[in-house]
Amino acid sequence: MNEQQQMTPNSQGGLLELGNDLSPQQIEQMKKGFQIAQQVMYDQQVFAGMMQESQQGSPAEALASMVVQVVMKIQEGLGQIDFPVLLALGIKIIDDLADAINQTGQMQVGDQDIAQAMQMAVQMYLSANHGKFNPNEVQGLAQQLVGGA
Repeated sequence: MNEQQQMTPNSQGGLLELGNDLSPQQIEQMKKGFQIAQQVMYDQQVFAGMMQESQQGSPAEALASMVVQVVMKIQEGLGQIDFPVLLALGIKIIDDLADAINQTGQMQVGDQDIAQAMQMAVQMYLSANHGKFNPNEVQGLAQQLVGGA
């Protein structure tokens, strides 16, 4: 991916639409988080490193792992982030990463892989952040956002 392929939240085909139920502060978090995600995903060295780490599993596992890595970088950059914001970002990031992976030609990620990867990424993130979120609330929110995306 190159600098010309970068997208803004409004031209993302839905980033702001995913955040329709968010407060103004959460929308601002989402915009800042997306900027961090762009920096991570479009850094060729970082992306190559994520690809190399992710070669071990299925396309869905690779994609889930990469999404969690990007979300963790967002969290490092912004500090505490509301889970609905992280989830909305994850939904957008997963599509962008799937496209980027497919462009490399190293593996092909299909729609089924994306759906599986989203579920896996939520579980991986919750495991890494054990106790910070109510898993039942998170799953309900994930169902609501994914169903509306």
